[in-house]
Amino acid sequence: YIGNFSMVDNAFFYSYLPSYMRMLNKEEKIDTFKIMLAWYCFLLCLGICIIFFAKDVIGYLTHGKLTQSAELVPLLFVLIFFKSNQRQYSSQLLCYKRNKEYANLSVFANILGFLILTIGVFVYDSGLYFIVFSYILNVVLRNIFIKSYAIYKYRHVDISELFFIVSLAIYIFLLIITWR
Repeated sequence: YIGNFSMVDNAFFYSYLPSYMRMLNKEEKIDTFKIMLAWYCFLLCLGICIIFFAKDVIGYLTHGKLTQSAELVPLLFVLIFFKSNQRQYSSQLLCYKRNKEYANLSVFANILGFLILTIGVFVYDSGLYFIVFSYILNVVLRNIFIKSYAIYKYRHVDISELFFIVSLAIYIFLLIITWR
């Protein structure tokens, strides 16, 4: 299910990427604030729908089977927020030929996430929710590492980052208060 939402995120990003890259190269001026504000509002609205309707939609699509997976879909939707937020910072690194740094940061985050997953599963015999949490943590760590480095290196961050945090906070708040 999350793969389908990732396709929507990819479609948005790839339609936005050429203009964003031209902006980074100072060939074009675009208002990233308005674009990202609209995108984070869309993600928040979609996420709210997922929180409240995932079980019914999955039940309908699977004829009442596989409805237990609906509990994980809202948790995994957090990934879409973080992946979407990371894309502009990843693009900055790749645009300015920082491929090695990008790869190193991604690999470091993946290794750290894998270590946490391994310890949780083999040492503490954790279950499915811990595995999902580890996967989310891996994406969050990658986002933090790449975003922090890009902001440090290029000092290019705009107010849309605030909307990312606010929309994510609202989504997580709703997710927590509706947890079954």
